[in-house]
Amino acid sequence: MIDDGKSDNMIQSTSFEKRAQLNALMNQCLAEMVDLLTQVKHACWNVKRTQTASLHELFDEIAKEVECYSDMVAERIVQLGGIARGTVRAAAVYSRLDEYPLVIGSGNHIEAVARALADFRRDVHVSIGEISALGDGDTANLFLEICCEIDKWLKIVRARSKTAREQVRNHQLTPANVFRNGLAKQKSAAAHFRFLTKFHLKRVKP
Repeated sequence: MIDDGKSDNMIQSTSFEKRAQLNALMNQCLAEMVDLLTQVKHACWNVKRTQTASLHELFDEIAKEVECYSDMVAERIVQLGGIARGTVRAAAVYSRLDEYPLVIGSGNHIEAVARALADFRRDVHVSIGEISALGDGDTANLFLEICCEIDKWLKIVRARSKTAREQVRNHQLTPANVFRNGLAKQKSAAAHFRFLTKFHLKRVKP
């Protein structure tokens, strides 16, 4: 928690222009955190709990963490004399994150969440330098802490994504699936041969 007295001193010693810039940067981050939160919750709601309970729990934990840090950013905005614009409509206007795909399977939810986390982490990392240049070390440290937490979750989600791809690939390579795929190819080839034979006979028929 950042001391209110220290924040008051900073407000008094920081120009109106710099405070406006800080407010814009923090509200940009807040908008993307609200967007990220809703995207992760969407993934959490739509994975099948009976098949991927651990994945559901993972997304739920990430959502809780994002919500916690969004509270910190909003509180910091207010401490510095700004207005925290954290509504869903504000997030829709100001967030730079890509739209979450609405119709996807459980495995693709992992990829979508990983992309959202990576994009958010990139934007926050850029903001750290801009905030530091404005002389607000406390907010820069808060954003750095957020980056570290997002890095942690991103590594976990990417590891799950890799595991999911390997499971799909291994399932496709099981003897039963290999046999079925080979049989399907043989049937397709046989059907194609019969078609060509019938077509040729029609052409040579007197």
